[in-house]
Formats: sequence, C-alpha cells, structure tokens
Amino acid sequence: MALALSTTGLSQAKTPQHAAAPRPNVVVVLLDDLGFSDIGRFGSEIATPTMDSLAQRGVSMSQFYVNPRCSPTRAALLTGKYPHEVGMGGLPLPSLMKTPPGPYQGYLNASVPTVASRLKEAGYATFMSGKWHLGDAPQNWPRKFGFDRYFGLISGASSYYELVTETMGKRIMADEDTPFTPPAEGFYMTTAITDHAVDYIRTHEQATPDKPFMLYLAYTAPHWPLHAPDAAVRKYDGVYDKGWPDVRAKRLSRLKSQGMADLAVDAATWPTGREDWDRYPDKAGWARRMQVHAAMVELADAGLARVVEMLEQSGDLDNTIILVMSDNGASGEDAAARGIDKPEILPGRQGSYVSIGKEGALMANTPFRDVKGTVFEGSVRSPFIAFWPKGLGRAKGLKSKGYATILDVMPTILDAAGVTPPSGEGRSLLPVLKGKAALKPKPFYWEHYGWRGVRDGQWKLVSPALSKDWLLFNIDRDPGENTNLASSQKALVARLSANWENWAKATHSESLDPKFLRMLDEGGKAAPKTPEAAQ
Repeated sequence: MALALSTTGLSQAKTPQHAAAPRPNVVVVLLDDLGFSDIGRFGSEIATPTMDSLAQRGVSMSQFYVNPRCSPTRAALLTGKYPHEVGMGGLPLPSLMKTPPGPYQGYLNASVPTVASRLKEAGYATFMSGKWHLGDAPQNWPRKFGFDRYFGLISGASSYYELVTETMGKRIMADEDTPFTPPAEGFYMTTAITDHAVDYIRTHEQATPDKPFMLYLAYTAPHWPLHAPDAAVRKYDGVYDKGWPDVRAKRLSRLKSQGMADLAVDAATWPTGREDWDRYPDKAGWARRMQVHAAMVELADAGLARVVEMLEQSGDLDNTIILVMSDNGASGEDAAARGIDKPEILPGRQGSYVSIGKEGALMANTPFRDVKGTVFEGSVRSPFIAFWPKGLGRAKGLKSKGYATILDVMPTILDAAGVTPPSGEGRSLLPVLKGKAALKPKPFYWEHYGWRGVRDGQWKLVSPALSKDWLLFNIDRDPGENTNLASSQKALVARLSANWENWAKATHSESLDPKFLRMLDEGGKAAPKTPEAAQ
C-alpha cells in the first residue's frame, strides 16, 4: 500500500479528454466517527493533504450539524428529512428484534425519495461505495434506493481485514446485490472502498463520458476497530506520547490560528471524573491506539486523493462538487467490551478489536464537549468542506460563518444539478457557498434514544436521556458548553422546549417509551441518564 500521499489532483488542471458535462458531477464523502479536529484544516496533526487542499480551494464550515449517531445522519443526508420521518431515529436492528413501523423501525422507508433516486431520474449515473447501515435485509440495500452500483459494508462496524461474527450478529458486505466475503489475505476495507469507487468512475468515463454522475463515498474509517497497516501506523511514532493534554492544546491553538473565529475561545472543560494523564495506567497503549486512529484517517484521505486524481485525468474535476463531512463525532465506546479482541495482538493488526476510548474521543472532538451518542457539540458538530471550482467561483478559501445542517445536503446537491429540491426543513447552501449570502439561523432539532436538543440562533437547549431537565448554552459565546444558563433564562427555556415538543409531535417521536429507547440504544445497553454519566 502506498503511503506517500499524492495531491496531484489538486494541482494545475490537465488538458481535458472531453468537454465536461454542463451539470456537475457530485461526490459526497462521509467519514465515520471522525472527530471535529481530526482533519488538518480543522487543527489536526494528522496528515490530510487532500481534504486540506479541497478546503483551501473551496469552502469550509466550522458550524455544521449532524445527528448523534451513524444511521440517523446517513438517512438525513440521503433524504433531506429528519431521520425519524424516514424510520431511522436510531440504528438498524437485528432481524430477530421486531419493532413496529415508525421513527425507530430500523430501516429506511422505501417510499421516500433519496438524492440518488432524484438524480437518477434526472439522468445521472449513481454509485455508492462504502458503509450503508440503513437496513440489513436485502430489500433495504442501496440499489433499492436509487444507486446503479454498490459495493461495501451493509451493516455497522466491522473488521477492516475480514468479516467477523459478533455477539450482535455477523456483519454483511455486498457487491451490487450479492453478499460479499473478503479474500483471506490482502483485504483492507478503506482500500477496497476506494478501489470500487475509482473503478465506477473509470468505467463510467469510458462508456458514457458526457453523462454526469453521483458518487457516495462512505468510508468506514476511522470507526473502530482500530485497524491499519504497520507502516502507516509507524508514521505517527512519538506523536501521542505526551498524552491528550498536549495534543488537545496544540489542536486548539491551530484551530485559532487557522481563523475559525467562532472557536477562538476556551475548549470544553475536561470532564470531572475522567482519567488524568499523569495517573493514566496505560500511556503506551493509548498512544498506540491514537497512532492507529491517525493512520486510518490518513489512509481515507489518500483514498480520496485517488478519486480526485481520476477526476482530474478525465478533465471533470473543475465541474465536480465534492462535499466532505462526518456522520457524527468521535466515539468513546469500548470496542474491546464486545469480547472478540485478542489482547495479545497489537492494536492495528488483524485480530485486535479495540477503540480510542473516552479520553481519545474527547481529544479528537476538541474543542467541544462529549462524544458520539449525546447531543452535545462533540457528538453533533462535524467538519464540513465544499469544493466546486466551476460553481463556487470567487469563494476560494472561504470560511463560512453561521450554521448549516445535514438536512441541507440533499437540497444543495439537487440545486447544483438543476433538480427542484423536495419541500422540507433543508435548504440549498449554494448561495452561501458561493459567498453571495449569509447563513440565516434556522432551528435544528435532535432526538436520539431519549436525548433531546435544539439549536436556534445563538442558543442551544439540551436534555440528556431520561432526564426532564434542560440545559441551555449560548453557543456563539460558549461553544464548549461549559456554562449552563437555564436557571437565568427560564422564559427562553420554556419557549425553546415548547418548540421542541411541537417538532417531536410532527416527527412522531414525542411519545416513545423511555424503556424502549434504552433497550434500543446500542442493542440493549442503557443510555446515559445524566450529563455526568454522559461525560
């Protein structure tokens, strides 16, 4: 595997082999459990030259909101609707767990158009390579939702080297509509996802070069288990040896120096009760796990570089809109608790099955509070990059202020393609991305396994799972969510919470049984009851 990352796809353009299609190609890149500051452009020490260059030649947003977990974000991205409206308020469920149709049914509603189906109707070729996680049954696979071609992981987290049987069920991969089993040797998930994406583009360019296409490139990286080749991991020897206090401080400093104005404040307070680095018992193990995490991010960036190079070679790069984001923040889950890790095997290698843990996730989500699965900023705020030389014009290097959401992705893509977006909460970001308009505040709501929240202008209201209390933060002044203002802003809390109740009724998620939600969370694991338990 080549470890020297090429960025030739972002250098001066080559002579096109044919005229670019009037309508843009679309590439949507979704990373999995990426921390907010895991990209170089967003403060990281990790080498991500491709994503950094896309941001430098395009638009980056530091206030882009997603959902607290994987599947709800994926559903919202594809449909432009809140996940509860399309059956994906939570994760897909094993077939033996029967749930009634509704906001937590565990598979994407077949009656709802997706961005792929809308583009296909408009004459686009549509491809997906990567993680689906919107229903394991064959009738819920990607090609039923508008994709012409598909390769990847149908289910959730899996080994990057093989398919393994977990206590929660065997993972499923597919090539088109056929179950796929990786070869016994030489397989690495990130590389395979990239290989198929590049092959789709190459085949398309040879057969129908004047037909626009959409590629949904949904990497599993850097979601646990932590797997990466030794050579990629060794590049980060020594980088994490001083622990999370050192890395966190450097990331925050870089965020400020890179002009993320709304982040130029103190980071979230390190949670009380969490490990102190000086007393942490496994410093070498933590550093090794973070090295693997970094290598996984870098290898995904290298995969994206191959896609960019393919577009450059075909002459289509300038008229391709590329969007990069994560499905949620970094995860504090303990993958080893699943019982299939072989502790004698070094993290990164086949047979290991570990994660970066709570401290690693909190560091990866710098400067925000908490981790995946909550509705604090560390869970629901994602880096966002938009690149489209032909369409964005003078917006090169723009750092857009204000906040946008995952609901805006589908309308933006359809707008760029000249397709009328469906009615809904989302809005096209093209005027903003072109630097012709400012983002106007619009409420965005969350409900996930009992967690509740809303961002409305400068204010954000949060209620942890199974809690009746609300926490209030001024996100413009306090993006780290350090100061709860609920007691001094009771009228505002009442108004925002009433708005949340109205939204919950509209999405049919207001009357869900808390015990049912706790059963669903992580396939039966209880959701945190309090803010302290969520830390």
